[in-house]
Amino acid sequence: MLTFFNLHRDQQRPRLQELLDYYLTNNKGINQRPGRDEPYADYRIAHAFVKNGTDFIRGYIGGNEITFRDEQYADEIQHINDINDAHVVNVEILEDCIIYGRAYEIVYRNTDNQDIFKRLDPKNVFVIYSDDIEVEPLAAVRYRSEKINGKDVTLIDFYTADYRAYFYVDNNRLRERADMPQELNMHHMLQIHEYNANRFRQGVFENVLDLIDAYDYAESDTANYMTDLNDAMLKIEGHLDLDIEEAKKMRKSRIILAKTKPDASGRIGNANVDYIYKQYDVAGVEAYKKRIQKDIHKFTNTPDLSDEHFGGVQSGEAMKYKLFGLEQLRVTIERQLTKGFKRRFAIIQSVRNHLNDNVDFTDMRIEFKPNIPQSLAEYADIFIKLGGRVSQETLLSWLPNIENPKEELEKVKAEEQETSDSHHYHDAMPVQQEKADINNVELE
Repeated sequence: MLTFFNLHRDQQRPRLQELLDYYLTNNKGINQRPGRDEPYADYRIAHAFVKNGTDFIRGYIGGNEITFRDEQYADEIQHINDINDAHVVNVEILEDCIIYGRAYEIVYRNTDNQDIFKRLDPKNVFVIYSDDIEVEPLAAVRYRSEKINGKDVTLIDFYTADYRAYFYVDNNRLRERADMPQELNMHHMLQIHEYNANRFRQGVFENVLDLIDAYDYAESDTANYMTDLNDAMLKIEGHLDLDIEEAKKMRKSRIILAKTKPDASGRIGNANVDYIYKQYDVAGVEAYKKRIQKDIHKFTNTPDLSDEHFGGVQSGEAMKYKLFGLEQLRVTIERQLTKGFKRRFAIIQSVRNHLNDNVDFTDMRIEFKPNIPQSLAEYADIFIKLGGRVSQETLLSWLPNIENPKEELEKVKAEEQETSDSHHYHDAMPVQQEKADINNVELE
């Protein structure tokens, strides 16, 4: 285990920290760029491409709450999700997958006998897998540094399907903690499990960090140029009749009198005064930056919302075509998240069944709804045109504001029954009145 720990700490953790730094706009490239000599400007402008893109993808995939459906255990699943504030945890897992290409979660049962799941920091966790054809998780490691008796100590929690053990690192040796004895794992499954954004476990923006650096350099160089332009060098040509005191007066008054004096042969030459500064190709530099920006969006399948061709009033279908690349990314991430969510409830099911509180979540369906502007008129048109060709429940499921089509159909039936009962009541009223009139006549 110590070998795996050292590999993760020395190789994986620095990489994951760099990905987080770019999300926090602490861009490594521009910040580690060699400084410029004084008195030249040295701007280091970092751009939040990773943060903006991550937030957009996170909102697109997870903006609408992920739905967990199971007819038999619907109330139980809802109760578990409510206890854990599942929507928040799910979005955090999604965000980690976008940033790091992976996410980790621990599932356990607390002292109140509640099933709890929490997100873990990907920089401090890894899972050990078998090298068989059927790859299976064998163990998980969570580590962290703490100060004990004034000394920094690395603590390691080791999880398997059978037990949990606790260690600390001492002089590159693994030692068991006397204060934390080994515990049996009542879940009978590995409590820590991993979500992957893709099979390569790459962050969405990991392949464009160099492009982001290039854009940072270009913007910083532009800012440096604009600042240095104010500090351009004054060039004076000619044999000037000028002493130091006169030069100081000219500088103060911001006027230069280029008066020449005769040279050795008695001739009076010309004087020329101008500034020396670096020439700036405005069109070329702006085209260069625009090309880099376009490539960043292209290679990450994220739309450039500042692009004039993207905006405007468009139908939902037209918007989907413009987001086609993002749609492919969404499908991949949702597929991976679904596997992870099912594993979450499989762990909960395992401990429940072990405690004779039998449940079966294998038929649970997990549904995502992309958070994209929709045209209700389009859905209504589809609803009308396809009426009678598919079930009413299916038609209702296409409407974005109907979360539970079956429940909606029950409401419709209840309204129809209420209307029908009302009609029967009103139809019966004349008959009742006629009988009453007859009785009155007979009494007279």
